[in-house]
Amino acid sequence: MFVKKEVPNCTAMNNFKYDAEFYGYKLSELVYAAHKFNCESNNWTFHPLKPGAYGYDSLAVSIAFAISEYEKGNTNLPENIHIGWSKNYVFWRDEKPYEDSILYIRPYVPINDERRNKCAELDFNNLEKDEQIKDYYRLLDSS
Repeated sequence: MFVKKEVPNCTAMNNFKYDAEFYGYKLSELVYAAHKFNCESNNWTFHPLKPGAYGYDSLAVSIAFAISEYEKGNTNLPENIHIGWSKNYVFWRDEKPYEDSILYIRPYVPINDERRNKCAELDFNNLEKDEQIKDYYRLLDSS
């Protein structure tokens, strides 16, 4: 018998709902569009990300946090993206939401590597230039 797995309706940190609207678009639509654009731009095969997966949450939190901060007057998008990504990365690394819930999916590639740990600890302005550039495009990157 096939049992349908429940799908979460918000990020693992419970800070953004996937159906929250930003400028007329649901967060889930923005995640889909950003991931699709990134795949097409890099000549990757496009497979939609699954709600509850780390990559999906990474994009969702980065996008929603950046827009939320922008609306508060903090217009430094790369910094906002980095802060959102860092918060989400640390949460998934430390709290492992996939262990306590059937809603969230264990990352395919384990997180908690030296490069991402270092990036998560640093402020945007203290990142190496190549990492700053990655942050600028992090809205389009689920890594």
